Amino acid sequence: MFQIVRCTLNEKGEVLAGHRLEPLYELWEDATEMAAFDASRLPGDYGYDAKLNSWWGSDLRGQVYRFDIEPIAASHLSAQGMLAAARLSLQSGAASRRSSLNQL
Repeated sequence: MFQIVRCTLNEKGEVLAGHRLEPLYELWEDATEMAAFDASRLPGDYGYDAKLNSWWGSDLRGQVYRFDIEPIAASHLSAQGMLAAARLSLQSGAASRRSSLNQL
């Protein structure tokens, strides 16, 4: 499981605060695509930082935010996160079963 963390940066690019965003993502690629979308929705500039492997964006005041993707261990999931993980697992299992049935 992966989670997007929106980090507020200071003028030196250091993290001032982090805010964990919902939902959780089963695939790193899905979380990265949503981070790119979140960065693009800010009214200022946005882009990808290959060195940090994360997206960033700025607001009209010049405040810069970085969207980090962090893996979430099952032992650290909240009750809500565990329910989300279970739903994802059930959905992917159902899709896999449908695919198998379609091949018959």
